[in-house]
Amino acid sequence: MAYAPIEPLDLSPRMLANSASWTTLIDNDAEVYAMYSPPVVQSQVAVSVTSGSYVEVLEWIVPQNEDDLTVRINVRWKVSGGGTADILAEMTDDAYVTVDDNTGSPTTTTSATETSATIDLVSSNSTGSATPRFVRLKLLTSAGTATITSVECYVLAATAATGTLAGGFKSTHTGWYSADEPVPSEVANRLINNPKRIAEDRPVTLVSVLDDVSATVSRAAYTTASTDGAEVLRFLMPPDPGGGPRAYRVAFRVERHANVTAHAAVVYIGPHQFVTTATGWTQETRVMGGDMFEALKCSVVLKVVTGTDDVYLRALQITREPT
Repeated sequence: MAYAPIEPLDLSPRMLANSASWTTLIDNDAEVYAMYSPPVVQSQVAVSVTSGSYVEVLEWIVPQNEDDLTVRINVRWKVSGGGTADILAEMTDDAYVTVDDNTGSPTTTTSATETSATIDLVSSNSTGSATPRFVRLKLLTSAGTATITSVECYVLAATAATGTLAGGFKSTHTGWYSADEPVPSEVANRLINNPKRIAEDRPVTLVSVLDDVSATVSRAAYTTASTDGAEVLRFLMPPDPGGGPRAYRVAFRVERHANVTAHAAVVYIGPHQFVTTATGWTQETRVMGGDMFEALKCSVVLKVVTGTDDVYLRALQITREPT
């Protein structure tokens, strides 16, 4: 076969590197990376602690984030009875080995009315969707009752580092503004692929429900002692505006009283069922139709199989993942 050189115009899109349309693309690419912060968790909660020692009260997952961006947590909270309340935030890997926490300087309040607090944690590199990070909140108070009423968590967008990042994003920059030079096709491909890489590394949580993981029957929001099975939660899935099949991660944490030795838990999303008989976290990613959620029922059913006490749903997160 004879060598056939590639024509110069095949190596680049047909525009110059200092044209307004090209420089705008470069700028927008950088700004999307530095601005896109979809929710990991947004949940109203009812968490109360009277203990002078730390009590774990909330837990959720942070998938992806291979680029090691800061994980930001915002809470609304208060403390009664003249006490001082502390929040300890901890992020662990999938083996529950701590990768970051604010042990040295826990967030503190003495406010008897609701106030806001922000906590930042930094992840060491995640190995991807199959091994998400876990975030835990622990709470104590010196007196009275410490209460958390809402929690929000997201990956905090920031200016991209140079080069190819762990999540696949490749920076483009003003060095490609060279006057009257052609635009290399490799750089153009970066601009095509980068938005996908950002979305893959910062998946969007569509449903997040959290409950106090320390709550017993009297305070737990999603619990049952039924041996026939009981619906403890009903919710709607936002429709996918893009339509078509998409991958969704369903992650939920179930616990049971010591008097219960066997249970079953089922998350229903339309015709799909996600079943577990285990305690702790269950996670599964499945491709489902993107337009099916508008009219179909979504719910969680818990059942006691063996025993005479309660089963608890502690957390539920449904995240749109890369397909």
